[in-house]
Amino acid sequence: MSNKLDRQEVEDLLNRMEGAPAWEIAEAIVDLCPSEKACIGDRKAERIGEKVGHLVQDVNGRVAAVTFLGRVTWLERNVMGPVEDKLHPSHHTRSSDASSYDVICTECGAHDIVGRGWGKLAEPCPVQDNNL
Repeated sequence: MSNKLDRQEVEDLLNRMEGAPAWEIAEAIVDLCPSEKACIGDRKAERIGEKVGHLVQDVNGRVAAVTFLGRVTWLERNVMGPVEDKLHPSHHTRSSDASSYDVICTECGAHDIVGRGWGKLAEPCPVQDNNL
């Protein structure tokens, strides 16, 4: 089942509603799609790649990724909001070939965590603190 709007269906709707106020036409177009958010989200997901599951948020605000095969992975931070952590400027980093992280500090060995943020790299480098 696709959440994409059918072009002919929209054109037919516009012909039927000719002369109606713009807000009524907009509401009618939104009603053609089960969820306007789902339509937009599906289109963006298709641009990124193949969908393999869903993100769901429980009543406490925790977010989990659920695959179509039923595997649930609870995410550590609320992915629905902005990510505020960033690489602390005291680290001297290089790229890594490891599959579990992309960047490592050449001074203290701290590294990011693929898909989960900067990890200890968001905190000041302990080696740099000792050299000051």
